[in-house]
Amino acid sequence: MRAIVTLSFIILSQTLFAQTLIPYRKGDLWGYADPTKKIVIKPVYEDAYRFDKNGKAIVKKGDKWGVIDLQGKTLVDFNYDEIIPGDEGYMKVRIKDKWNMLNAKGQRLSRIYLDDVSWPTEGMMPARRDRGQDTITIQKWGFIDITTGKFKIPNRFDVVSPFYKGVAMVKAGNKYGFITKDGQYKVEPKFDMALGFNNGLAPVKFGDKWGFINEMGQLKITYKYDKVWFFFEGLAAFERDELFGYVNTQGVEVVPPIYHDTRDFNNGHARYVIKRYFGFIDKTGKEITKAYFTHARDYSEGLAAVKEEGDWGFINTNGELVIPYQFYSVGDFSEGYAPFRTKYNKWGYIDTLGNIVFEAKYQVAKPFKDGIALVLKDGKWGYINSKGVEFFED
Repeated sequence: MRAIVTLSFIILSQTLFAQTLIPYRKGDLWGYADPTKKIVIKPVYEDAYRFDKNGKAIVKKGDKWGVIDLQGKTLVDFNYDEIIPGDEGYMKVRIKDKWNMLNAKGQRLSRIYLDDVSWPTEGMMPARRDRGQDTITIQKWGFIDITTGKFKIPNRFDVVSPFYKGVAMVKAGNKYGFITKDGQYKVEPKFDMALGFNNGLAPVKFGDKWGFINEMGQLKITYKYDKVWFFFEGLAAFERDELFGYVNTQGVEVVPPIYHDTRDFNNGHARYVIKRYFGFIDKTGKEITKAYFTHARDYSEGLAAVKEEGDWGFINTNGELVIPYQFYSVGDFSEGYAPFRTKYNKWGYIDTLGNIVFEAKYQVAKPFKDGIALVLKDGKWGYINSKGVEFFED
């Protein structure tokens, strides 16, 4: 028990320390500083990502990318032309035009480099290895078992999705079906189109109509829609006769098709469109606002950005305008702040009351995450913290 507690404390301490190290730019080189701007890792890199929760950061040295730890020690050698961070510590890496995947320890998931790879799920990694036929290149996907680094399911499919509860969508020839982890068909290729699973259901097209199946291959929502989208927060948008509505996972049309367009549900609300104007509904189909906004964004932290007569403001979850129309452009709220842009093309930040907390002096302003935000000033990138302190110098 003591060992488990000690290990948990070490992991927690490492995570908290990783969040306190901030990428710091000095001139054209990057290092890392603590919240007081004290340099912890000297600026010797051409570029630098934030540290992740595992205490790893992707950095660029010369024209190659690698990975370092909290002390600046190299964890992954600088061999890569590109490194893309993913969830659960995975990193997609490229050397010239070939790809592989690294796990959180920096170990390759495939024994060979491939033409493309995608994020692993359930121990299986989608991988593409192209086949040459005379002067024609044929792109084919299969799955690599990440415990062996070898193809478990040969690359014989045109399209694949990640595995979900042991089932993955594949395209073979002109039809779509679903396979299990041993490469056998759970559902033979019979669909004219299909997407991967989301919230326990997968959209499938048979003829000119869409429906949904479960992971057992059973049809749960019959083919009756001209188009469907994934489920978000228990509801999926659908189109029928050029009008849009929402259906739940039981096949009940919670919102009838009465709108000219819709968006996915997010934070309990969704945007709808009537004659090019936006409004909002909740998950019961109740209209929170009428459709009179020329543009709108999803809710974030209880507020949604809306545009009317050329300027942006914010409404609350009751549809009330709580931050007046005054901004040339805005972003979403994150950690209490939202970027805004003036007519002079400069960005700053406001709080949830609409107060300007950081003046508009940046060319670009990204959302806050873990207490810091990436900004572009005078043509160079850098970070600021939630107090507006700039972690860069020229």
